[in-house]
Amino acid sequence: MNLQEYLLTLGIETKLFIGGVVGTIAGVSGIKGSWIAKIGTVFTGIGGAIYLTPLVAELMSITNEQSRIGIAVLIGYLGITGMQKILLKKIEEWKQ
Repeated sequence: MNLQEYLLTLGIETKLFIGGVVGTIAGVSGIKGSWIAKIGTVFTGIGGAIYLTPLVAELMSITNEQSRIGIAVLIGYLGITGMQKILLKKIEEWKQ
């Protein structure tokens, strides 16, 4: 079993994973805060892209593979920006 087949058994489509990575890289470059917040948002962005893209594509009746990859990039980026605010607030609470 090669790596791509193994990832697929975990429900991870390689193309969506790469799209999520691209989206998170685009979003993480502007994040301020601790490394914990950055790591958390990277995992959130990639995870969201992997597991939410099929749902969003199905809800929007999108079957084109290139469009699905674009959705993965967008979800990866938005996952970072949305979770950044939540994680930064939590870190501030933990400091107190």
